Amino acid sequence: MRPRSPLANLSQVRDDVREMDANKTINDAVRAFQAGRGDEGQQLLEKVLKYQPTNQQAVRLLAQIQQQTPRALVSVETLRRVAEAQPQNALVHELLANFLIASDPPAAEQSAREALRLNPNSSPTYSLLGETLLAQRKYRDSAEAFQTSARLKPNNPFPVVRLAEVLARAGRAAQAVDLLQQSAPNHPGSAEMRHALGNLLAGLERPAEAEAAYREAIRIRADYTPAHGSLGMLLQQVGRADEAERAFVEALRMRPNDVMLNLGHGHVLIEQRKPAEAEAALRRAVQLAPRHPGALVSLSLLLGMQGRPAEAYELARRAAQLAPNAPEAMTTLGHAMHALGRAEDAMQALLRGWQLGGSPVAGSNLLHAMNYVTNVAPEEVLRIHRAWAERHADRVPAIAQPHPNDRDPERRLKVGYVSPDLRAHAVSHFVEPLLEGHDRARVEVFCYASVRAPDAVTERLQSRADQWRDVSRMSDARAAELIVTDGIDVLVDLAGHTEGNRLGVFARRPAPVQVTYLGYPNTTGMSAIGYRLTDAHADPADATDRLHTERLIRLTRSAWCYRPPEPAPEVSDLPARRNGRFTFGSFNRLAKVSQSTASMWARAVNAVPGARFVFKTAGLNEPVTEKYVREMFAKLGVDGDRLVLLGPDASQREHLERYAEIDLALDCYPYHGTTTSCEAMWMGVPSVALVAQTHVSRVAQSLLTSVGLTEFAATSPDQFVEIASKAAGDLERLGEIRRTLRDRMRASPLMDVQGFAREVEDAYRTVWREWCATPAAAPAAAPATTEAQPAAAVAPTS
Repeated sequence: MRPRSPLANLSQVRDDVREMDANKTINDAVRAFQAGRGDEGQQLLEKVLKYQPTNQQAVRLLAQIQQQTPRALVSVETLRRVAEAQPQNALVHELLANFLIASDPPAAEQSAREALRLNPNSSPTYSLLGETLLAQRKYRDSAEAFQTSARLKPNNPFPVVRLAEVLARAGRAAQAVDLLQQSAPNHPGSAEMRHALGNLLAGLERPAEAEAAYREAIRIRADYTPAHGSLGMLLQQVGRADEAERAFVEALRMRPNDVMLNLGHGHVLIEQRKPAEAEAALRRAVQLAPRHPGALVSLSLLLGMQGRPAEAYELARRAAQLAPNAPEAMTTLGHAMHALGRAEDAMQALLRGWQLGGSPVAGSNLLHAMNYVTNVAPEEVLRIHRAWAERHADRVPAIAQPHPNDRDPERRLKVGYVSPDLRAHAVSHFVEPLLEGHDRARVEVFCYASVRAPDAVTERLQSRADQWRDVSRMSDARAAELIVTDGIDVLVDLAGHTEGNRLGVFARRPAPVQVTYLGYPNTTGMSAIGYRLTDAHADPADATDRLHTERLIRLTRSAWCYRPPEPAPEVSDLPARRNGRFTFGSFNRLAKVSQSTASMWARAVNAVPGARFVFKTAGLNEPVTEKYVREMFAKLGVDGDRLVLLGPDASQREHLERYAEIDLALDCYPYHGTTTSCEAMWMGVPSVALVAQTHVSRVAQSLLTSVGLTEFAATSPDQFVEIASKAAGDLERLGEIRRTLRDRMRASPLMDVQGFAREVEDAYRTVWREWCATPAAAPAAAPATTEAQPAAAVAPTS
């Protein structure tokens, strides 16, 4: 017989040492988990199972801990090795299935079925199988698995609750509600079942019943904090923010270290306009779970809302690093980049977020960001808009076909305006004169306000409407039903793909004629919206029609009618005459400051000896953002002593008074200012703008044409610099413009309220007559559009 190898003896010694080390390591892991040091415990378990894949004690500990935490405690590779070492251990296959559900649902299903082969009467394992099937959207098979689980263990409410959730996911929410209502008497002590029932009822927009279900769950188990949290969210959604806050406070009293409760509390405080308290709550959540992407995302978004883009970016960057495949994390990163003027980077992050399965809102964020970039062809921008509509809008069933509206072409029309911006917002400066100027003999004005935080401007706009509908807390379907009930003839979108839009309402085609206008400088991409209001300066005839899915209706003079802020300071003398130094300026958002914009601004400033540049925008009161902007201009050759950076002012009057220090404004490219340019002109300051081929880069052409100042419209960066430097050298001309510009505006189409309103009404009448002339059974859709292609990538222009 061959003598035993010394190496074999050495291997046996190593195994003995590992076994002794394994016992100690497992005990260390238990202590680590008990002390809340989960990462340390995870590493210790990984070490044991890597070297001892047959260690039963480690497997049992892993199973016990896995029930208490949603994340994997060891690598999948290690667990696969354990399963190979213990092929007859059902518990190992269950663990592997649990760990694979998120990353590889088919493999998880295979492991769950193997566990059932070994333990065919296990109710929990059938539930696990149901979860793996649900992750693959195999709703029928998943429902059967949960039904079997419930039959094997009828006293356990969990499989019934999950069965109801499967039915809801399969579009059978009403049936799911019936199931839980019938099952509840058999499970009188189940707070979880009442909570699930409340969630379903809330989703069906039955808030009173949902509230009752949540309160019943709390009655059964006062410390069941998920019900407290869901009750808080429901109360927030129905506009009872004070009660919502109390619900979260009560839940946090019992579980102050619950991350989700702190997040929910922070969101309620945001709605209550308590930003400092909201920030404290969200920072608490981040402190409790510094690697929780959702907490980082929420805090990032809040800081972005507060005009702190650099801080927001850092948090979003961390979230995206932790969850690179999470749509919300990538979308938030794109938001933060966008706010810093990093348009190209923002677009790529937002595209990634949307491709990962992002929501319609995530897709709209991408589309909006595309208007800020210069290296993507207009045709590509149109393609992605169409792809968004194909995915989120065009397949939504119409709510009313054919429309029952009276087809009298000359009767008084019901016109509905849908907007989230009927408040202190840039849009209000242009929508108010239209609402006020409408001829009530020709139109009855309805406003569908999706405003979550109404203010004094909201109250004033409400007085301008004949009928005011608050749809801020309605689903798209419910809002569309209301519009049908109101009998709206012409429904007008005022937001496009901007924040808070209600394009989902328009997708349901609640009105026979649907129009987009004002709030968004591009096509919606939707087949449900037939028309877009513009003018021949912003969209020259035959130049941009091919870039829209809507038919363009060009108003003859201007697409804008401006209502200046009141009270406004008087126009000052030209500051260059007072201080002997020429001052350029811009009060546009940092998001609009593309590399092209910054380069032109720097060249203009450097072309005028001794000139300085005043840049005022949200975020510049934040040291990190100020440093970012100073470094950007330093790279372009603008010395620090020539750059004045200002953050927001306390009041609008103080903001407008800043124009007393500006001789000439410099506009952005490619995304022109609209409200900013109008307010500058109202204070006597014209804007130099680079005009290009698409609407977003032609707004300035329209505004300057209205007031007779097309001399400030450039067609190249070189001409932009030439116009700016020439104006700086002709103070007499610039002073005359300053003295007369406010009167020019008053006499221009930009402030002709009645003339503008009549022209808009004529446009509505034209498209209404066209609809009346169509056969009654024909769908009231937009002209046919080419089928969208998948949004696989955005191709930059060469």
